[in-house]
Amino acid sequence: MMPTTSGQSSMAMNVARRSDGLLSAKQTVTLLGLMKQYPRGRQAEHLLRDLAALFPAVWSKGRNTIALLQTMNVVSERDGLVWIF
Repeated sequence: MMPTTSGQSSMAMNVARRSDGLLSAKQTVTLLGLMKQYPRGRQAEHLLRDLAALFPAVWSKGRNTIALLQTMNVVSERDGLVWIF
């Protein structure tokens, strides 16, 4: 991990904050569609990168949305892979 000018680790950039909110409904439906294309799962970062190619999506909102979908038992994550039930 490389320190930033603020002295904090750059790893913190990958952490979602609740205050950032969630993806829009259209972005969420698209994210679920992307997940459906990979029935064996895909890394969350790759899904969010694919989503960002289609929408100007904020990564932290995508992470928060994936976490909420996990809480609602819509998607699952194991060994770094996320998939839809």
